[in-house]
Amino acid sequence: MTPPIQWAVVRELSTDSPAIMARLVHAGVEYKAANVLPRNWTPTLVKMVLAAMTADFVNTVGGVE
Repeated sequence: MTPPIQWAVVRELSTDSPAIMARLVHAGVEYKAANVLPRNWTPTLVKMVLAAMTADFVNTVGGVE
C-alpha cells in the first residue's frame, strides 16, 4: 500500500514565499498536513525534508506493505 500523499508548491500567506505543502488524504478525510518553507535551502536539504515528511506520514498510517 502506498500512502495517498498529495504534494504541492504553495505560497506562504504572511510572506508570500514559496512553500512545500504535503497532505495525507484517504477516502476524502485529511489525516495530516504540513507546510515547509524552504527559504535558501539547497536541493539536498529539500529532499531530506520531503523524505522526513513522507516517513512521518507513513508512520501515521502504520507503515507501508
